[in-house]
Amino acid sequence: MVLVDLTRRAPTLPGIFGRDDGVGLIAKRRAHIPMSAPPAVRIIPDKSPYSAYERSADAIDIVDRIRWFAREV
Repeated sequence: MVLVDLTRRAPTLPGIFGRDDGVGLIAKRRAHIPMSAPPAVRIIPDKSPYSAYERSADAIDIVDRIRWFAREV
C-alpha cells in the first residue's frame, strides 16, 4: 500500500516517485541533477545489484510522488 501525491510530478527535490514504464507503474528514488543542460534526473534503485543512472527529465514520465508506504514484516 502506498499513499501518493498526484500534484507532485517534478523531481526538483529528492524523493520516491511513481513512473509509468509502459507496462505498469514502478516506484524509484529520483533526484534532480542541478545545473544540468538539458535538465536531468538521477534514478537511484534501492536494491544493491542495480546501479544508479541518469536520464533527461523529458524522458521520464513521472506520475506521482510517493508520500508514505507500508510493507509486510
